[in-house]
Amino acid sequence: MKVLGAVAVAAMTATLAYGQQTIQPPGGPRILVGHPLPVLCVAFSPDGKRFYTGSKDQTVQVWDAETGQPQPAFKDFKGPVFRIAISPDGETLATAERPGPLVKLWDTITRLEVSTLEGLESEVYSLAFTPDGASIVVGTEDGKVVWFDVETGTKGDEIKAHLSPVLSIAFSPDGKKLLTSSSVPRGPKSRSGEAKLWDLATKEPLRIIRRHSRGVECVAYAPDGKFFAAAGSRYADRNTTLWHGQTGEYLGTVKGSGLAAISPDSRLLAVLASRSIVRIWDLKAKKPIALFRGHDGDVTAMAFSPDGRTLVTTGVDRTVRMWSVAQVR
Repeated sequence: MKVLGAVAVAAMTATLAYGQQTIQPPGGPRILVGHPLPVLCVAFSPDGKRFYTGSKDQTVQVWDAETGQPQPAFKDFKGPVFRIAISPDGETLATAERPGPLVKLWDTITRLEVSTLEGLESEVYSLAFTPDGASIVVGTEDGKVVWFDVETGTKGDEIKAHLSPVLSIAFSPDGKKLLTSSSVPRGPKSRSGEAKLWDLATKEPLRIIRRHSRGVECVAYAPDGKFFAAAGSRYADRNTTLWHGQTGEYLGTVKGSGLAAISPDSRLLAVLASRSIVRIWDLKAKKPIALFRGHDGDVTAMAFSPDGRTLVTTGVDRTVRMWSVAQVR
């Protein structure tokens, strides 16, 4: 057994021997209705006072995180808002629209567009700000990861990371490493999809992860930087693997896939138990502690609040749901 701060996971062995009892939290979630079409993405402001949801309805809705009440939305989009990200200072919203490639930066106070990023050659699948907030990094359909300067909108470095779309990207908290993930490339000689841990000093991969037969749908770095999660396809292998945050050493596997979100204290891991059900793992106690049921259809995105008390999920059922994590700890 390897212990990483508050997190204990089984290393270099089979699936973690966690208990199978789970509970449905009493009272259920707070259900927010405001998008008339499927909701595709979610992100919290760093201060935890509000969160943002992007939708096929060509808007980004802003919600009060305490009351669940809607606030004025971002509306000047030409297509579905597929991905969003919030800068570390909370002042800039990045959005990716379909069809694209179309990435815009917005002022979160005025709701006005600041810039449109130029120089992308294919659809955008993932977005993330660097931890220092100086750059926005974009994962594309043609397997590239591209840096842009937030202040000027200027295109910077790029990495040819994968042979297929970059489905997810995540930075280590210190900004020295980058996670990327991909689906299975097309073609008769296709290998399994993969995740890569990159050393950003050299722009070379430290570890290539090929344990997931249909690709890695989502990657997430623990806020303490001591481990990261790679979630396999919700349609195939149904597992999420855990890896050492510095070396990329394999640590263990938990049941659940598709999406991955890690709580601010790095203790809880949220994954999909099925396409519409979220499972919460307590990694210190080594067991699943809750199942969040309620979405009618696929859960499309999820995020913990900065205080770790709430998990917000979005779905194709056009709802946004706020689940009390405090009740199940």
